[in-house]
Amino acid sequence: MRPSKLPLLMACHLLAAPIAIAQSGARGFVSGVSLGIARTSLRTPAIGSARSGLDFAFGWRVGYRASERVAVMLQGVGAGYRSLGPGRPRRRGFEALVPTVEVALRPDTWISTGVGMHLDAPVFFDLQRDRPDERRYHRGWGMVLGAGYVVDARRPSWSRTAVAVEGRWHVGVASTPEGSVRGHSTALLVGARQR
Repeated sequence: MRPSKLPLLMACHLLAAPIAIAQSGARGFVSGVSLGIARTSLRTPAIGSARSGLDFAFGWRVGYRASERVAVMLQGVGAGYRSLGPGRPRRRGFEALVPTVEVALRPDTWISTGVGMHLDAPVFFDLQRDRPDERRYHRGWGMVLGAGYVVDARRPSWSRTAVAVEGRWHVGVASTPEGSVRGHSTALLVGARQR
């Protein structure tokens, strides 16, 4: 997908939000965090194609449940990878910040999708302060697809927090000084979410 199609995808995505909000049912604030593992594949002008081994993955979400079935959220996703580009070998983050629509297929199962800003970012625990090139963020567009299952859906109604397992696919393109970096990440996460 070319970056010129991003405005069209975002417009379609944002047009779906008012439809979701118009539905009736349980409404309110929703949030969640998750941690897991991911495998990231990249294509860069400097090194061609490369696939990382298993690395960390994380995610967070915050938003509004418009009905029992639909929620509109802002979601942050990320996965680590080993950068083989210019400079020393180091860890970087394959990340995105995307508005997301989540649809519950059943009370314990959901799917979600979103299109937004992709980031090729430094990871805080592998920075060298004397190298300013390692602190640079590179932006582009990204898309996230996810599906999940609430493990303890039969908890008492007073308990609003649930444990969930989620699978996620994130694709993104970022502009770097070496050229366009394209890639995708597949992740398996476990987390807590407010119902």
